[in-house]
Amino acid sequence: TESSAASVGSSTIEWIRVASSPVRDQWIIATRDAADAIAAQVCTGTNYGISCNSPTTITSTAGTHGLNNFDVEYEQISGDAVLVFGTATADDLRYSVLNGATAVWGSATTITTTRTAGTVEWVELTSRPSSDQIGIAYSDDADDVSGYRWSGTVVGDEATSVVTASS
Repeated sequence: TESSAASVGSSTIEWIRVASSPVRDQWIIATRDAADAIAAQVCTGTNYGISCNSPTTITSTAGTHGLNNFDVEYEQISGDAVLVFGTATADDLRYSVLNGATAVWGSATTITTTRTAGTVEWVELTSRPSSDQIGIAYSDDADDVSGYRWSGTVVGDEATSVVTASS
């Protein structure tokens, strides 16, 4: 419940994403706040025995646009999770992996983007059933949309072309 979650600080939360593990009683609450920080905390338990760890700051430079430039999703077999996010720097897309068994986040790793150049403003992830693959889609402030595939160990298979959204 929300009373079990730890405080993520004094800044107003602008966005929240929640993902639940398919293999254990565990879920992640990821937030983006008005101070441009993205934090994630791992919760475990069932019914009346719920506990959440202290939030881990994933980045403190998510950008000043205030948009949902992050998402989190669990791999369906391993129970590890991936959080993908943009930063205030143009053409900067990164990810961090949670070891589901230990509930420890790895260091942020840069995704080399070759088909977009703007600041990431929106990220969406979706798990492929019965696998550890996760689809990554994102858009930037130049209205370009692109995607990748998380294999369970690395990011690859960038979309062969970019879609430019227009009004």
